[in-house]
Order: sequence, then C-alpha cells, then structure tokens
Amino acid sequence: MLISIIIPIYNVEKYLHKCLESIVNQSYKNIELVLVNDGSTDNSGLICDDFAKNDNRIKVIHQKNARMAAARNAGFRITTGELIWFIDSDDWIEPGAIDAIFRAMNNNQLDMIGFSYRYYYHDNQTFSAPQKCQTIETCSAIDYIKTETFLSPLIWSFVYRRTFLTANNLIFNESILHEDEAFNLECFSKLIKIKKIDKSLYNYRQRENSFMSSKPTHLRLESFAVLIKMCQNYKNHEFEELFLTKKIYNLISILFTFLVKFEYDAKFKTKIINEISQLVKSQKINPEDAYGIKIEKYIYNINPKLYLLLKACRK
Repeated sequence: MLISIIIPIYNVEKYLHKCLESIVNQSYKNIELVLVNDGSTDNSGLICDDFAKNDNRIKVIHQKNARMAAARNAGFRITTGELIWFIDSDDWIEPGAIDAIFRAMNNNQLDMIGFSYRYYYHDNQTFSAPQKCQTIETCSAIDYIKTETFLSPLIWSFVYRRTFLTANNLIFNESILHEDEAFNLECFSKLIKIKKIDKSLYNYRQRENSFMSSKPTHLRLESFAVLIKMCQNYKNHEFEELFLTKKIYNLISILFTFLVKFEYDAKFKTKIINEISQLVKSQKINPEDAYGIKIEKYIYNINPKLYLLLKACRK
C-alpha cells in the first residue's frame, strides 16, 4: 500500500534535512513524498531538488508563496497514495513510524488513524513526554472525542484515507489561517471509523515567537471568528453539545485575549465582536465550569463589549 506524505516548505533550510531524512530512511519503502516549496527565499528549494535527484519517490512543486493551506492542497492534488500524511517541514518522524501505522491499520477500512507525539523545545533542546499516549480502539468520531476529551487541531497527528477525503470533498480553506483546525473539524464531522495507537511517532519542534506572545494579524483574528461560526453550525450535528460548547468558549476566550492584549483600531474590534456577539451570548454555563469561567460567561452573555472592557481594565 502506498502512503503519500505532503510537506509544505517555506524558509526552513536549517531543519529540512532532518525532516526529509527521517522519512526517506524509513524501513517502509512504499512512499510517495511530495515537497511543496511555497516561495522560499533561502536554500529550501535547492534542498528539495537535491533530495529528488537521489530518490525517485520524491516529487517537488515550486510555487509562489500562497501560505500553508494552498501548499497542502497543491501537494494533495498530485498524490496517488491510498493513505495521506501531512507533515510540517521543521518536524521529523520516528524510525519505524510508517510501519507502526500500517500494522495498526491491519486491513481495517479506517477513515483516519491517530497517534501520540512529543514536543521538542528548540531553545533548550529537550523533549516533552509523549502527549495523550493512549490506545483508542476503532470507534466513531464522537466516541473518539469523548475518550480523548478534545479534538486535536494538529493534522500531522493523524493519517487520512484518500477515499475518505475525496468522497467528502475535504480540502484546506485557503482564505483563513488555522486551516488545520478547520480541516479536522470538517473531517470529524464526516468520518465513520477512527482509531488511535499508543505510540509516539512524531516530533513537533517548538521554536521562538510562540503563538500567544506575538501579535496576531487581522486575518488570524478573523480566522478565529470563522472557526467559532463553524462550531456553531455543528450544533445540530451529532457532535456532543458539551464538546462544542467548550470548544466555542475556548476560541472566544482566545479571541478576546488577543483583542485586549494587543492594540487594534476600534473599528476592527467592533467588527469582530459584532460578528460573534450572538455566539458569545449563546454560551451555556455548565455545572463543571470553574467559578471564574462561570463569571466570565455570565458577563459576556449580558454584553460582549462590557466583557471586553472589563478584561481591558484588568490587563
């Protein structure tokens, strides 16, 4: 069985060799590796071409910079494998990772398969313990989320069956950021069979400029609003109500945190708040909510703008 691995690449010459070597040196050899050089201005494109010269399993696409979603879609369009794995270009996989995935599939017609991973903290060169390392036997999307207690937005922590993606027209939304989270929400709304293995197969490199410390662009905040609306649209789906309520609350809280923490013009803030105000007001207070979260929900259920003002005063 052929597995297609898609890697979007942008200015990662320092890390790309390690990523690619971890794949081409796998004991499982029936691999199709699609490298999408998304307008790199360093030597990343040359590294891709050098690897392709020495390995006929590698295909290279060079394109103008169009962001991660477009690069992943471009790579997917030329793949032929039965299984699809999206990997980030500064990360790497464990030896025997692909063998472990195929052993776990065991001819079972799964839509997706999940696995554990480790964080690699680039600054001090240390690893975390394996994350959420547990076995989840073949089940539905809802049972998977109940066992896992959350839905991972990390697309590289899953392998997808091609026919599942194509039958449901599942591609990345190129107009937003956080397209991986939107993609997995769509996938979990459609999938029938999934399982997870208790093996750490992936190493996720965490570098400087963390997500919460750098000022998000307008597009990033607008993308949060899109994700919140997506979750709201699943209210009549079989997704568990409590899962969606928690997910929406988490996204709204992050969005408000950014609006308070960083300076944005008043017109933009008002636009974003007005877009999601009805969703804010619909947030339920759950019995297991912490006291502080209950208070926050009470306040922004009354008036989102008042909630934003109070958070700003506490900053």
